[in-house]
Amino acid sequence: PERLSAVPVTENFFRVLAAYRLLAAGGAVIHSAGVTDGAAAWLLLGPSGAGKTTASRLCMDAGAMVLSDDLNAVRLEGGPAVERLPFTGDLGERSGGPAAYPLRAILRLAKGEDQLRPLSPAAALAGLVAAAPFVNRAPWRREALLAVLERLALSVPAYELTFSLQSRL
Repeated sequence: PERLSAVPVTENFFRVLAAYRLLAAGGAVIHSAGVTDGAAAWLLLGPSGAGKTTASRLCMDAGAMVLSDDLNAVRLEGGPAVERLPFTGDLGERSGGPAAYPLRAILRLAKGEDQLRPLSPAAALAGLVAAAPFVNRAPWRREALLAVLERLALSVPAYELTFSLQSRL
């Protein structure tokens, strides 16, 4: 029989723990790419395969810094901010600069012709709920999670960004 490595099991435990602890503190863990220009951050949402890592690479090529292309923390106290978590995505360990940046906008990614269109707060909320791992499946935490994500959806602009692999964002 194959042995299970303790590292992935332990990391997954800490991912779940971080999601619950952050919610208890009024924030949320979001499955997203977090990118920054050094002054503000943007959250890129979408299901697996939507282009979060591709968009992150394109942003890096344009001089932006990637906080993570997997999981990011969002805090609302003192204004919406994106905070780097210690969990790496496909781009590996991302470090340098401050750990948190003010959140400028939420971008829901989709494949297609290059276009940026505004999303309603309701559509932004739906995307955030879908991108809130672990806690969104816990019925006893649903109201608290929805309250945090609704505040977030109402506090920053949200857009749908469609792009193709030939895009230069």
